[in-house]
Amino acid sequence: MFDLKDILPTEALLPFIAGGTVWFGANYLYIGPEMIGPRLAEVHFAPACTAIVEQGRTIYAAREQDLIDQFNAGLESQADAARGRVAAASDQALEMAFGDLAPEMMALFGDQMMGSAEGMMDLQLQGEIEAQRKAFQDELAAQRAAATSAVIYPTAEDYCGCMIHQTLSEEAFDLASYTASLRLFTPPTIRNIETGAAYNVVLPACGAMPVL
Repeated sequence: MFDLKDILPTEALLPFIAGGTVWFGANYLYIGPEMIGPRLAEVHFAPACTAIVEQGRTIYAAREQDLIDQFNAGLESQADAARGRVAAASDQALEMAFGDLAPEMMALFGDQMMGSAEGMMDLQLQGEIEAQRKAFQDELAAQRAAATSAVIYPTAEDYCGCMIHQTLSEEAFDLASYTASLRLFTPPTIRNIETGAAYNVVLPACGAMPVL
């Protein structure tokens, strides 16, 4: 009967098993956390993390600017509509007062009448616009407060340093597997750091990603 022991005797495998165990233990206790891990963090992980943070800041700033542009465009449209109503009301008032002579009266006194009406309208509109602008600025401030409420480290360097250190420390087995395999095997923890998925998680020790 075929017996695997005849081909691979247990005694022959023991040195390989013992050597692999010692090698993995060395990576788990020293090589991974003290030598290769810090070097990987400095050369690869930290620059990639910093780029992700800066990208997040760019996206947040662009979205905020879009909101500001939309708000300002809305105010301008509101002002144009109000001026149009003033012009229409002035035309109607002249027609009611002067009938067929309205075009001539408009040509003579239209600018003066429009100026007075627009001046009164601008005063009223200015108050409404200031109230809307304050409400909008308060909304932006509330959004910024919400975006920074969970931030502990405001700089990309400090945040990334904390996230990488905490992740590698908490997942020492994955780091040892990565270094012991001479980086031929990429565990989920390392893959998440490389792809940026690790920074989607808010760690209590590091807080949220700084986007401002």
